[in-house]
Parts: sequence; C-alpha cells; structure tokens
Amino acid sequence: MLEEVPPAAVEYVADLVRVPATDFGKYTLVGRTAEYHRKQIHEALGFRPSTVADEKALAECLTVEVCPVELVENQQRGALLVECRARKIEPPGRTRVEKVLVAARGKREKTFCARTIGRLGEAGMARLLSLVAEDNEAGTALLAALKRDPGAVGLDSLLAEITKVNDVRKLGLPDGLFADCSEKLAGAGSQDVPLGLPRHERGRTYHPARGAVFVPSGGDHRRPG
Repeated sequence: MLEEVPPAAVEYVADLVRVPATDFGKYTLVGRTAEYHRKQIHEALGFRPSTVADEKALAECLTVEVCPVELVENQQRGALLVECRARKIEPPGRTRVEKVLVAARGKREKTFCARTIGRLGEAGMARLLSLVAEDNEAGTALLAALKRDPGAVGLDSLLAEITKVNDVRKLGLPDGLFADCSEKLAGAGSQDVPLGLPRHERGRTYHPARGAVFVPSGGDHRRPG
C-alpha cells in the first residue's frame, strides 16, 4: 500500500528523480506499468517475489527463533519483514503475512505445551487436573490466590507471596519445568499476556488426549535462580 511507504523515503526518491513528491500518491500498484516497474526493482536490488515455499520457511524461522522470545505481534511482524529482507524476497501481501504469523505462533504454542506436558508426567498432570475438579474448593481457592495481584509492597503482601510460592512447591512440579523458556514466555500467564488464545482460554495448556488443562499463573516457581 502506498501509505505504508515512509514520507521521508518518498521525498528522497522524488528529489533524486526531480519530480514532485505528491505525484507518488497518483501512482497505481496494479496494471502493466506497475508490474514492469516491480520487475525492474527486483532485478536492480536482487529481490524476487515470495512463494508458498518461502512462506513455510518464514513460518518455521519465526517458530524457532522469534516466537519463543517475542510475544508482541507487531514485533513478530517486524521480525518477519527483516527476515524477508535478509533473504531478498518481496514480503507476502498483508493477508499472507498474517497467515504466516498465525501459523508460526500456533506451532510454537503446540510445541511449548507438548514439551511442558511431557515434563509434567502423569503424576504432575494428575495433580494439576485435581485442582480444577468441580468438587475441589481448596484447589479453586488456590488458583484464585495465585492469580491475585500482590498489591502494594509491604510486609503483608510479602508474606502472601511467600505463601503462594510454598503452595506451588507443594504441588511437586518438576524442577526446570520452564528452564529453557524465555522470561517473557514463562511469565505470560502471570502478566495476562495473550499467547494467541481467546481470553477465556488464557492460562490453559492443552493435552493431546485430555484437552484443556489449567496451568497456574503467578510465574514459574520451578525455574532455577
């Protein structure tokens, strides 16, 4: 889209070719002339149009290198455009870019959840499932307490947070459950950062056979250090 081109870039190029910068607004991106100009730009800069194979490769790159450490969608989108430039391919259209981002986030979340569930083991899964049992009032109260904001700093809030840590330790979660996760990803639950899930599903992870499983918020109390 023409409006996505920085005005400073338009003015710079317009000055080079000695035409009014306002003429850029009259340019159309469809038609034979635009296609010819696009081809000339590709040849001059060594770029080429993106393909379906490129989109799959970009999604894989984001899954492995970007999504594990960056949860903000705009930052992920920026990383995608940087990767396109590094590979010298023209970025896909806006709709295709969003599909690449959704695919990358979805694959990363599935990988993260599957790995976490594998580390929990059957015993850990059973303990977490017991917390959300309909007749477990103590479990419901514990989850509500873990998600509660600590409030102003003081002795009472400090003691309350210590109690939370001790309560989570009693669950017997494996050491290093989130050891190789970034701070942003490990803290997403406690900070209410969306992981590509609807609001009513945040704070849950997914077991291949059992469906939605709640993972307590409040940070990862099993991370070393």
